[in-house]
Amino acid sequence: MKMKIRNLKNGYQTMEVNAFECPKCSSLVFSRTRHDYRWCPCKTIAVDGGLEYSRVVYQGKMPESKKINVPATKDQLHEDWNNHHDKFGIIVAAHDTIGKDHV
Repeated sequence: MKMKIRNLKNGYQTMEVNAFECPKCSSLVFSRTRHDYRWCPCKTIAVDGGLEYSRVVYQGKMPESKKINVPATKDQLHEDWNNHHDKFGIIVAAHDTIGKDHV
């Protein structure tokens, strides 16, 4: 999978990743690294494979694939997964009332 990395004026980098939108809760889910198996909050879709490949598990309608820019490098995404920080991987839909903020 080809990665696009951009440097922003403030010194941060963004990286384009494949995310999948849950048809039920509208959250965007992406896998941060190869063994990162991520569920959406309503457990309708799950994504695995990180930046190498995409495996999507879903109930009902196939989730729509979207390219999104994530404010992190490949190493930062791996560290986030490896250390269980969970700062990246799920972008919860605005109407969702999940307590923890995921970006």
